[in-house]
Amino acid sequence: MKKQFLLMSALVCALTLTFTACDNNDDDIRFSDVPASVQSSFQNLYAETSVKWEVENGLYKAELWVKGKEVDVYFKPDGTWVRTDSDFSPMGLPTAVVSYVETNYPDYRIDDADYVETPTGNYYEIELEKNGTRDVYLKITEEGALAE
Repeated sequence: MKKQFLLMSALVCALTLTFTACDNNDDDIRFSDVPASVQSSFQNLYAETSVKWEVENGLYKAELWVKGKEVDVYFKPDGTWVRTDSDFSPMGLPTAVVSYVETNYPDYRIDDADYVETPTGNYYEIELEKNGTRDVYLKITEEGALAE
């Protein structure tokens, strides 16, 4: 029995190390490598201290959890806030958004949703799925209109 326990423990450790090694994300950066202007802008928006930073498409991205939801906040290198993407439950989408999808994409289902805030306006980013076809991505305002 003890031998089986040791064997199982070794297997669990080996699997853990394997998956941890495969989870390298070369875009991750240390907080000390984030420009002071970006750090300041972030701290003006959020008091969170548990933040993972990345550089994505030339923007600094702060990944954090707020009220149980994953939030990604994007900044230009000069500290200018670009947008905030928050996970959003498809079940909680406004009626106008759901109606737009049902009317214009009746054979699709909503697979994923994010709420996106930008300096020029907010919208829901919706991912639609249909078997055998490519996913469709839409930006829809709370009023049920396509966002630019």
